[in-house]
Amino acid sequence: MGKIHIHLSKKYSWYNSWHQHPYHSHMHWLVFVMVIGLSTIGLLANMEGWITESSFAATTSDHGLSVIYYNNKDFTGSTVSRVDPRVNFNWGYGSPSSKIGSNSFSARWTGQVEAQYTGTYTFYTDTDDGVKLWVNDQLLVDKWVGQKETTWSGNISLVSGNRYNIKMEYFEDKGKAVAKLL
Repeated sequence: MGKIHIHLSKKYSWYNSWHQHPYHSHMHWLVFVMVIGLSTIGLLANMEGWITESSFAATTSDHGLSVIYYNNKDFTGSTVSRVDPRVNFNWGYGSPSSKIGSNSFSARWTGQVEAQYTGTYTFYTDTDDGVKLWVNDQLLVDKWVGQKETTWSGNISLVSGNRYNIKMEYFEDKGKAVAKLL
């Protein structure tokens, strides 16, 4: 219906818009904050613990999750490092960089997530080929196989105010390349 404005400090602000979301009537929205040093990115979750696809965007491009892209599907070969504002990629038949081959690459995103409320949360991945996702060093998604675009999920209990490590690993083997953390 409108915009949610989350103001984390004078320097960092995020916005999210939604219109016909089924949870509009619920007033139990939580906000996760992914933190890397001073960098942050938001994800939105409702009281039932569902992480929903978010359109949060950092105000500058250096906020998000640290990532290393490898020019091989087994985390070897030449690399490209950067900070991705969010993990929401559909490269089609391409790759994340001209320095990375299109049909055999891998990626490792790392950072932290801070729970705003205590509860159980469900994290989703949507990938074309293999994915692993850890939160608080607990493996939530373990689908390290060649596959068409598939959504997987895992649950974890988090305590308000605590920060937890988050890591997502991905590989592309052939065909289309998709990697999303929802």
